[in-house]
Amino acid sequence: MRKQLFATLATLSILCALTIVSVQAQSRTRIRAHIPFDFQVGEKTLPAGDYTVKRLSANALLVESASGEQSVIAQASRSVESNVNAKPSTEKMVFRQYGDQYFLAQVWMIRGNAGRAINMTDAERKAADNLKLAQNGAKPQIVEISAR
Repeated sequence: MRKQLFATLATLSILCALTIVSVQAQSRTRIRAHIPFDFQVGEKTLPAGDYTVKRLSANALLVESASGEQSVIAQASRSVESNVNAKPSTEKMVFRQYGDQYFLAQVWMIRGNAGRAINMTDAERKAADNLKLAQNGAKPQIVEISAR
């Protein structure tokens, strides 16, 4: 009887621990944010609204509107780190702004010092070149949107 009780408690403890780990892993693979402007991911322009970003793999993120009508897969082949002396970053989406054009640049899904950088597209390179020419070497504005 005592062995059976111990085995049952051990099994329940393991199941509880696995559930906690699973819930934590799920929360770190998805963020939600309200984006107040149209923006570009890859070659696709997405309208302002509520979006979910979900990690598909180490190098790919799915950016999807809350309605599910708009979606695009973003290639995020490199990680970016914040300053080692900085406090841990919050979940956020970072955009580069060139005039009235916004391009998704980074996604920070886990509180900490590392995020994923979105690959720059030809359209963004062209917008950057146009800004530099128009404003004597100007750099893009960085816009951060907090996620939850």
